[in-house]
Amino acid sequence: MRPMSSIPVPDEMTHYSSRRRRDEADEADELAWPVLSEHVLSLLRSGGEELRPEPGEVLWDAGDPSEFYLVLAGALLLVDRRGDRVVFVVEPGDFVAELGLFMGQRAPFQGVAENGTVVLKVPIEELRRLVEISAELSDVVLSALDARRLYLTRTGEGG
Repeated sequence: MRPMSSIPVPDEMTHYSSRRRRDEADEADELAWPVLSEHVLSLLRSGGEELRPEPGEVLWDAGDPSEFYLVLAGALLLVDRRGDRVVFVVEPGDFVAELGLFMGQRAPFQGVAENGTVVLKVPIEELRRLVEISAELSDVVLSALDARRLYLTRTGEGG
């Protein structure tokens, strides 16, 4: 992990995990950003590591192997390095992951911590194990990842 020279700033095109425009919101958007139960949270905590990155710290670069990050506080900025644009702001209670995570695809965006960010990082191997043993976790995560793929296609984001 390394710091950026400055924290990227969201613009009018930036998407937020908890803020959907009413005219765009549909069932797929709701599935894409689920509220995690206490049981799911405890499973994820059992296989993850809590991190407190510095503001502006780069947790991963575009092209790095994907991991699962649950935002506990602050936010993670997903930055498209081609235009240095903040594409998504992932807020507390939401997680960073795409369907490609399970297929070994690389991260499409750079992940940068905002001020006061705390995340739970769950390695993909551990997430796979947890999904195999918990139907609830499997249903929530895989439904969200499928809905996100539809969302990315509809919005034209993600490369």
